[in-house]
Amino acid sequence: MLPAMYLVVLYAHSWVRWLVLACGVTIAGYAVNARVGGEAWSARATSLSRLWVGVTDVQVALGLVLFFTEGSTAHAARHDVSLAMREPTLRFFGYLHPLAMVLAFIGTHATWIAVRRTNEPSTRYRRLAIGAIAVVILILTAVPWTFLSYGRPLLRTETAPRDRGLLASVP
Repeated sequence: MLPAMYLVVLYAHSWVRWLVLACGVTIAGYAVNARVGGEAWSARATSLSRLWVGVTDVQVALGLVLFFTEGSTAHAARHDVSLAMREPTLRFFGYLHPLAMVLAFIGTHATWIAVRRTNEPSTRYRRLAIGAIAVVILILTAVPWTFLSYGRPLLRTETAPRDRGLLASVP
């Protein structure tokens, strides 16, 4: 992948995460409010749910492109597993972050499937709220927050110097 294309995907992945979290929090709040209010299932609930699933799909696709791109931190981790298990940045981006995000992806889809398998509005909203809250919590635990040793900018606008240093030693 060309360096410029890699950066576009990297920046998009950094920015789209906020859409994923916003959609997850929005749908969780909407579902809780609708369940407490005893509302009927609505077209808006369906649209918001589909948006949440779609944005999550885009984010995971961007992440997979980064994960399998030669020269990425994940590539470095896969190249030397022993080093990756000792080095927090490589361990996080090579194994922990992708695992948690794949689980969040599965959780998002499983939630939407569970919601569609019942016609009872109260049950639909309950399943949607529980699933969305669980997925948001999982995502929050796997975001590379700036205060962590392997943290990244909240909104990426350039390649982090620590990325360039790590990747310079990988063949």
